[in-house]
Amino acid sequence: MNMQLKSGLLALTIAITVWLTWPIVQNRINPPIPLAAIPAGSVVLYSTAWCGYCTKTRNFLTKNQIPFVEHDIETSADAYRDYKALGGQGVPVVRVSDQVLHGYDPEGIISALRQP
Repeated sequence: MNMQLKSGLLALTIAITVWLTWPIVQNRINPPIPLAAIPAGSVVLYSTAWCGYCTKTRNFLTKNQIPFVEHDIETSADAYRDYKALGGQGVPVVRVSDQVLHGYDPEGIISALRQP
């Protein structure tokens, strides 16, 4: 077998190995958040029923098994008051402990959950 063919097969083998083991590598680089470490009620979603980005945020939290409390600012005066106090001017607004995130921001949610 010539050297060029051997090099090509080696590169292909490495590429396939990385592709097959990528979830393991990704979990080592960016480990999942332990659900036990997320205090109940520390993630609050202020949303509306019609908002597409609220739906995306809700789906992100649910898919990643991040416990959250949701308040519809159009059906609850208390939720609307809290939303305005957090600087809400659009939805969704997500409060993670003492951090406030505006808009659909999955990376921001993960980052906020990782902070002590």
